[in-house]
Amino acid sequence: MARLLRALAIFGTAASLYAEAPPPPAAPRASAAPPAPAAPAGASPTSAPPAEAAPLPAASPVLAYVPDDADLAVFVRADQLTRTNLWKKLAAPEVGFHQWLFRNFPSGIDFQNDVAAAAQVVQIAYSDGRPDGANVAFILEMNRDIRAADLVKVPDEAVAIQDLSFPAYHVVPLGLDLAAPSPRIVVLASPDYLARIVRYPERAKTPPQAPLAVDALSAPGEITFAGRVSPNLKDAIRAEYEKMQRDCLRPDMGGERLMQFGLYYNLVRIGLETESVTGALDLARQADALRADVRLASNAMAPFLTAIAQAMADPLQMGLPALVGGEPLPEPPPEPFYRAAADGQTVHLAMPRVGLERLLDRISEVKRHESARRASARNLMALGQAIRAYGASHGETSPQTWSDLVKADLLRDPAVFENPSVKAHRPGGDYELVPLPKAIPNSKRLRTVNAYEVHPKEAPPRRLNVLFADGHVEYMEYSIFQQHYKETLEGLGP
Repeated sequence: MARLLRALAIFGTAASLYAEAPPPPAAPRASAAPPAPAAPAGASPTSAPPAEAAPLPAASPVLAYVPDDADLAVFVRADQLTRTNLWKKLAAPEVGFHQWLFRNFPSGIDFQNDVAAAAQVVQIAYSDGRPDGANVAFILEMNRDIRAADLVKVPDEAVAIQDLSFPAYHVVPLGLDLAAPSPRIVVLASPDYLARIVRYPERAKTPPQAPLAVDALSAPGEITFAGRVSPNLKDAIRAEYEKMQRDCLRPDMGGERLMQFGLYYNLVRIGLETESVTGALDLARQADALRADVRLASNAMAPFLTAIAQAMADPLQMGLPALVGGEPLPEPPPEPFYRAAADGQTVHLAMPRVGLERLLDRISEVKRHESARRASARNLMALGQAIRAYGASHGETSPQTWSDLVKADLLRDPAVFENPSVKAHRPGGDYELVPLPKAIPNSKRLRTVNAYEVHPKEAPPRRLNVLFADGHVEYMEYSIFQQHYKETLEGLGP
């Protein structure tokens, strides 16, 4: 669960970082404009047409535990989220996202059926006015009463936490403590933050300057998020900028350094002007799936941030597939990844549903390719083991064909010859054997090709799996394989 909410929070955090950097063109200094007022209670984080807006759901008890002085909160209506088609895609076995998210989740809780809503809360910890780590909390609203046995394997190993009248437990893999202030609420938090989160509903709420827009979390949408840029964080941004300016603006700084400084300078301007970020991800919508608002301290910065955000839409769409291990897009699709618009002191961002679906389909494709690549590598490993077993029983003689291994009863499963990453299988198998002489010096076995994946000559792969004579398999660039293959053939002689 923690991993789920971390993954979701990355999105909100990324949005806040783009909106988290600082001053007007001079030497980044704080804007003279007064702090932006907090969003009005009950305000939707977007201006979606009323006909498309979902009815406002009943407030979740989770929201009572979200402090107003947090720097970021991501709220998930889990029971709605798990019913969406996009979530079903994410949970598909070939994507593996579902298993990855809940690897360290308490085994006695079934996220799909037991969790109605959840929130992640992040509060930046400061030391001498500079960020120094973060306090993290995860709050779950359950559909059923939860017992200690559902949370930890050894429920009697409780830890004492000051001001808590109920037991808490260490969750070692997550580095957090866990407590259940009520049968339907479960809280996981860093040890020094748990008591504060659990007791927050009991205290009078006295929001600090520029409080978190908690009201935005109760707006429609399977996932909603809110973040604020606190005064201390802005002070830290200024300090970092001053250091960057001293180190960068030199007589010999050079053109590349100048471009780096220019980018950093404008990020600082945006960060110092940003007051809050709110938004919603609604996977059930047929129009805009993502809606976000960035509230700035002055009207002048909204058009600037809008222009930068829109300019980043195409390169982000082209580069995001590479972040999940795939190939980047050579050109952006005709549809915009998202749209940015300025309205007074607020920048509105909207992402069409098709953009999310395209990205998700690309992730699924990459995951399927990765799974096939690993399966092919396992096939080559099995073939390598059979080759070594053949040599051990035939006086160190290497097999000349794959049939030699089959006749020797060393390979019984014909599927080992099929590469799952190719669409059409060859009659003789999808791997080419390189017959090797009886004796190869150990110093050369590491780079002597023994077998490799076969791909159509008219469509060579960018990378492929290769089995070497010492038994190891590498996934390498095709050009590097060609060099090793050429050297292997030259070493075999005529």
